[in-house]
Amino acid sequence: MTEAEWLGCGKPVLMVRALGEEASARKLQLFAVVVLQGPDGLYPEPETHLVMAERFADGLIGAADLRRSWGSGAEVPAVPERAHEWAEWAAIGDTEEYGPRWAFDMMARFVREVFGNPFRPVAFATDWRTDTALALARQMYEACDFSAMPILADALQDAGCDDSEILDHCRGDGPHVRGCWVVDLVLGKT
Repeated sequence: MTEAEWLGCGKPVLMVRALGEEASARKLQLFAVVVLQGPDGLYPEPETHLVMAERFADGLIGAADLRRSWGSGAEVPAVPERAHEWAEWAAIGDTEEYGPRWAFDMMARFVREVFGNPFRPVAFATDWRTDTALALARQMYEACDFSAMPILADALQDAGCDDSEILDHCRGDGPHVRGCWVVDLVLGKT
């Protein structure tokens, strides 16, 4: 898949597959959680098992705790421990309930939000990781409230960041979610 095809792709499962081994398990897991519990997602109410999957992605709980939270009645063909499979399953979507065009368009936006542009990796300068930028990124990540993204752009710019990909992303409409590639860069997460 070329860069233009990836950026214009409306089929999130193909986008996830194209990421290949470059995508970390954490990013794949957070992408799946975002899709499943995101705005008007498949599970619009915060589900305990998805909250636990998010905590597992961040290394806050272990696999045994994760398995207990999912229980034996989980309705998904894969679990977060198998990150690629789970992300692909989430990217296929529940088209019977939500309709393919809306679901796929939103999921494709989530892929771009979490993974950025894999064809143009951004070199993040450690000088940009100021106390202000770190505090903003931590607060947004922990609260799952990304309304301060434009302020993060200002803080990064004040620190010397002139990368248009980063600044435009922060000032863009979003959606911005936990796992956002810029917030992860600021926090040093992969």
